[in-house]
Amino acid sequence: MTEQLFPTIEQRRGPGSANETTSEFLERGARNEAVAIRLWMQKWFTAYPEDHREEFRRRLQPKSFREFMAAYFELQIFAMLRRLGCRVEVHPKFTDTHGTVDFRAVQGSDTFYVEATVSGILREGVLRGTANEQDAVDKIRDAFTGAHSHIHLATEGQLRKALGKQRLVKPIRRLLESTSAEEVQSLRLARQRPQVTIAEGEWEMRVSLSPPAAEHRRCHVWGPARAGAVDGAMPLQKALEKKAKDWNKKGLQKENFIVAINACHSDYSLGAESRAIFGRRDAEADTCGEFPKPLDRVSGVIVFGNATLGRERSAPVKLYENRDRQVPKCLQFLRQERHLGELLGTD
Repeated sequence: MTEQLFPTIEQRRGPGSANETTSEFLERGARNEAVAIRLWMQKWFTAYPEDHREEFRRRLQPKSFREFMAAYFELQIFAMLRRLGCRVEVHPKFTDTHGTVDFRAVQGSDTFYVEATVSGILREGVLRGTANEQDAVDKIRDAFTGAHSHIHLATEGQLRKALGKQRLVKPIRRLLESTSAEEVQSLRLARQRPQVTIAEGEWEMRVSLSPPAAEHRRCHVWGPARAGAVDGAMPLQKALEKKAKDWNKKGLQKENFIVAINACHSDYSLGAESRAIFGRRDAEADTCGEFPKPLDRVSGVIVFGNATLGRERSAPVKLYENRDRQVPKCLQFLRQERHLGELLGTD
C-alpha cells in the first residue's frame, strides 16, 4: 500500500488562517492549484527513500513558510534528478569526513553531489493569497508570458487593497505596444528604459522594459524590487558562499559539487544571478567562466527563479558553469534556460 504524505481530510476553500501551517493549508485546500501540488508531492514522496520519509514529513510541518519551502525545494530537486535518469542517494555518508549533503547522484559515468538552498523567502506563500502586492504581481505575470522584452517591477509603499487585473495590465500593455523590441534594445544602449508607473494611494509600482540577453532567451516578469533595496545579487552570493564553505570543509576537492539555488527574494532581478556567481558587476550575460575563490570548488550553479508554491510550471531554470570544473553530462542541457515544468513533469 502506498504511504500517504497528506492525510485524507475534508476539503474546503478559503485563504490560510494565522494558525494554519502551509502543509495544513495544502491538506484541506480544494482549489485546483492545491490539489495539483498535493498530487505532485505524493508522487515524488512515493519515490523518496523509505528510511528518510519520516524526517522529510516532519520538515513539512513547521509554521515557518521558509522552512516548508526548504523541504519542498529539496523534494523538487530529488524529483528532477530522478527524472533525468539519475540514481539518487539522500544525505549520503562520507567515510573520511564529517557531515553530508542533500544528494549524491549517479548517471552513467558521472557521480556528483547536489546541495539545494532557498534564498530570500520573507513572506507567506503565493497560494495563501494574503498580500495585495503579491496578488498584483501574479496578475501581471499571468498576463505577460510572451512579451517581446523583459518586464521589471519596482515598488514603494504599502498596497492596502487588491487591484483589478485590467488596471494593472492596461498600462503595461500600452507600454509594450508603443515600444518595439528594437527600440527597447536601442534605449538600453543609451542607458535608458521605457517605463510606466501604476499608483494606488501611498503605493507605487514602476514598470520598465529591457531586452533579452540573447535571441533564444525567454522574456520574464522580474521583481518586484523594493525602493532603496541593495543589489539583488548580494543575498544570492551570500547563500552560495555559505554552501561552498560547508562543502570545502569536507575536503573533497576532486568531486563534482552542484548548488541548486531557488532565488525567491524580492530584490532578485535579471542579471543578479550572474553577478552573484561570477563576482563581477559586468557579468550579467555570463553563463560560463571562472568562479571566484569562495566558489572555486563548485562545479556549477543551477538557478531557479522564484520556484515557490504556484510556480511549479513556469519558474525559469538555468545552469551556470565553473570553467575550471566539469559539469555532469545530464545537466548540460540546462545551459539553455528551461521551465521547471519541463524538469518535473508538471507542464
